[in-house]
Amino acid sequence: MDDARLQAKTGRTGLQWIEYLEKVSGKDINNIAHKEMALLVIDAGIEPWWAQGVTISVEQQIGRRVVGQTCNGTYSASASKTLNGDWLELFDKFVAFMSENYELIPIPAAGEPRTTESEKWRYWKIDLEDGSKVSINCSPKSAKDGTPKGSFGVSHDKLESLESRDELKSFWQELLGRFAKTVTVTK
Repeated sequence: MDDARLQAKTGRTGLQWIEYLEKVSGKDINNIAHKEMALLVIDAGIEPWWAQGVTISVEQQIGRRVVGQTCNGTYSASASKTLNGDWLELFDKFVAFMSENYELIPIPAAGEPRTTESEKWRYWKIDLEDGSKVSINCSPKSAKDGTPKGSFGVSHDKLESLESRDELKSFWQELLGRFAKTVTVTK
């Protein structure tokens, strides 16, 4: 995350966060574990989601990880798409679309896809033979003009390389785009 956005959302730049974390922990930044760092940021009054963003940004600045790399050393590819329509209808259409297209995923499946749900989220998930996992979530998104929208987010985790992350990020962006072309908007 760039420093301007980090400062706008958290009140500090990456360098200021490094200085703060070293001061409150009494440790060199390279000796503060990911979880401890995130908890210190939360203790500073930052929401948990943004605390993770701060932690990841700091870890990237100090060379502990690169963009797309998780704290355990694997990589994660992500993609997102927002579509007009009722989010529950969109999710049902997505499940039908994926039942016909999940074999396009460039890594063979290690089982059948599954769906789960909560009040505010729907998930389509699949485990793959290389040990990676895909979770695609769908949630409602409010629009300024009142048009109902559904937001899809792909998280393809436990990838072994930056190259596979980049390839799979492109794949998921393309697949979400292909799905978007199949959707008929209902009002």
